[in-house]
Amino acid sequence: MAKKRSLAKQKKPEPHLAAALFCEKVLEDKDGVLSAVRIVDKIIMQSVAAVPPEAPKPVVALTALIVFRAIGLKGKRRIRVTGEDPTGTRLMNEITVPGVFKGPRSNFNLRANMVIPVDREGIYWFTVYLENRIVARMPLEVEFQK
Repeated sequence: MAKKRSLAKQKKPEPHLAAALFCEKVLEDKDGVLSAVRIVDKIIMQSVAAVPPEAPKPVVALTALIVFRAIGLKGKRRIRVTGEDPTGTRLMNEITVPGVFKGPRSNFNLRANMVIPVDREGIYWFTVYLENRIVARMPLEVEFQK
């Protein structure tokens, strides 16, 4: 009978996603602890029909907080965020940052201030990648007041 190998020996260390969310703002205490203020997954706003056609597209300003934890990892990993509107159309230029992990127990916190164009109702999807692997999909539902 073959011996079972421990998980630590089978896989090379990779960061693990601890959180991926939208909020109004992120506070950081002196000791580095983060607090997400007003976590948001749905926005109710004035109907686009009530906005004159010459007016700029309505937007929503939010902060994306994406938190990774790593044990035994030292190095950089590419982290990307892309967005799509309810029809699947790309919303914005992707956000790409190098996540720096300093080992042996390290964290990487991505705080991105985002201005999201919202011209239709539905669910807007934001996909988080670690290198080329999807690690999270963040929904943001937009509803217009009737």
